[in-house]
Amino acid sequence: MMTIRNFSILFILIMTSCKSTGIENLNSSVIKYADLPSAVKKVMFQTEYIEQDGNKKLKLYTELNPIPKYEYISKQHKIMSWINEGELIRKSDKKTYELNFSSEHGTKYVVQGDYLYVPRHYNIHKRDSLKYSISRFKLD
Repeated sequence: MMTIRNFSILFILIMTSCKSTGIENLNSSVIKYADLPSAVKKVMFQTEYIEQDGNKKLKLYTELNPIPKYEYISKQHKIMSWINEGELIRKSDKKTYELNFSSEHGTKYVVQGDYLYVPRHYNIHKRDSLKYSISRFKLD
């Protein structure tokens, strides 16, 4: 029978072996649209589609690094299959960032350098851009 001590050791080993980080646990700041880097401003309102299984899907992720450092993966929620959850995976060490937000955030993800930019609004339109604030997360 497993004792509490053995269970505790096993639990700690399992938890420390995980390379997944919730995005809201990272250092972040809120910045105004006007203060975004110009390259991020250029793509924030672009609508792009990708072909997948013969269907067009809205492209949610854009990386501006000359050599891509991250990979975006969309997965179905384990219980609610109609909900997709995004993950960013850093290619160098396979560290995973779960893109789950407890507060209102949009679904446009832009990476430049080691920062992730996400609008704090669901539906964004260029004509209202000066009203928007953007969350900037340090991917470390």
